[in-house]
Amino acid sequence: MSIPRLIPHGGRNTGLGAKFSSASPVIFFFCVFMLLSSALGSTSIDPDKTNANRVTSSAAECSASSPLALPDVAPTRFRFMPLRFVLAQQAVAGYERGGVPLVGFDGTKFTPAGEGDDLGVYYFIPKVVTDFHLSVAKSIDLFVVSLIVFPLLVGLPGLYLLVSRQSYSPWGIVALCGLAAITARYGDVYVVQAGVIVALVPWILYLAGGHPQYSFLAIFAFTCGIVCSLANILRFQASTPFLVFAVIILLFQVKSKLSRRIFLLVALFIGALVPQFYFHSLLNNRDRFLLAIDRCYVPAVPYHPTWHNVYTGLGFLNNPYGLVNKDESAIERVRAIAPQALYPSFAYEQAVKKEVFRTLKAHPGFVLYSFMVKLGLLLLISVICCGPGLIAAVRYPKLWPIECAFWSAMLTASLNGILVEPRAPYLLGFMALCVLYGFVSLEWRNRNTAGQAVAKYESLSLNGAPSGVAVTGTTMPLGWSTAAEGSPLRPGANCEKGSS
Repeated sequence: MSIPRLIPHGGRNTGLGAKFSSASPVIFFFCVFMLLSSALGSTSIDPDKTNANRVTSSAAECSASSPLALPDVAPTRFRFMPLRFVLAQQAVAGYERGGVPLVGFDGTKFTPAGEGDDLGVYYFIPKVVTDFHLSVAKSIDLFVVSLIVFPLLVGLPGLYLLVSRQSYSPWGIVALCGLAAITARYGDVYVVQAGVIVALVPWILYLAGGHPQYSFLAIFAFTCGIVCSLANILRFQASTPFLVFAVIILLFQVKSKLSRRIFLLVALFIGALVPQFYFHSLLNNRDRFLLAIDRCYVPAVPYHPTWHNVYTGLGFLNNPYGLVNKDESAIERVRAIAPQALYPSFAYEQAVKKEVFRTLKAHPGFVLYSFMVKLGLLLLISVICCGPGLIAAVRYPKLWPIECAFWSAMLTASLNGILVEPRAPYLLGFMALCVLYGFVSLEWRNRNTAGQAVAKYESLSLNGAPSGVAVTGTTMPLGWSTAAEGSPLRPGANCEKGSS
């Protein structure tokens, strides 16, 4: 029996796929150019034309007689919260004056840098300012664009290896670059949510197919842990959706012994602990430094307050209960019930947590209605981002570990939208997962169609039909076979069959 001829993944193809493949670099650089021009142009502000809003970035100007002013718009090319910009200035001033990371200087005294916010940006921006001798605004722009472009450059090769048709690669480039453009539109530390997904999800799906050696997969898991931990330090719970995704894939999709799969999870979590231990030591040094200066210093919550956001999210819809979706609303409410609990202390978090549960008990119908409205908006966003891939996912279900990994990660990423509010900056990670889910679903449909074509050809050959017909466009670089339980495709096997 003759074997269907499968065109190699890197082989010559003179059809439409080859034309698209040759245009891939052009499409990529065009999309990157559009990304940067739209993001840098639409959100920029000329500091020289806004003298009333100018904020000095030099630590020498941060004196006791002239405290830092809060601008209406941060003088950065990427969007950046004005308050966060001022806190970054204070972190730079504190680092230059005291030499201790995560210590700020507000013009009169030393303070904890980024109090009440995620601490990563207040550690890295002073480092960029001092190492590259840039202003605070330019350092922030460099930092944000790095968090957009670098994950894109890492994720694109993984996506290319993941697909079985070369003609699909340019569309993957367009999809990820479009996602990067949306991410750049909102800027700030929110970009790290999508960056983790774009950089790591294509690679872990590809490597779970069984191609690399086990030692390489263990190193990759350890590296993912480090990256995810740093992302969580930059933005609270930014990489938690990917961690959920990775745990399911490594535990159920990797074809290896159970002990080896558990070791991969151990490597993942050991990598995640390394940055946490380092930043924990930095926080201890900061607190000792501030306590030596001010005996009344009370350590703040070292991340963005969680229950504070949940309480403000209860006011997403207009209501007669006094719930307003503003930070001031939560702060004033806690001040009324617990005056000693100052924002953003641990006592404040406990007080606002009790208020959240009191509201749930007092107005369960309104809270449920608010959650359903948010859920409806999230479903609409998911349909738009998944596109035709959602139809392909219904018609051609993927292996259950992949489906479970995607949906669990998307559910985790959507919690910000459900518990707080479904604003785009909070949902960049959710949108990135939906885009990749749609793309992977289309790729899965392609492999199912290819597997069915090969099976039909083999059936005809066994029944005496003419042989020697080429089956094109069915290459499976991940090593997916054309037969499995409940699906015509499964990982970990060669797509070619021996002749009989």
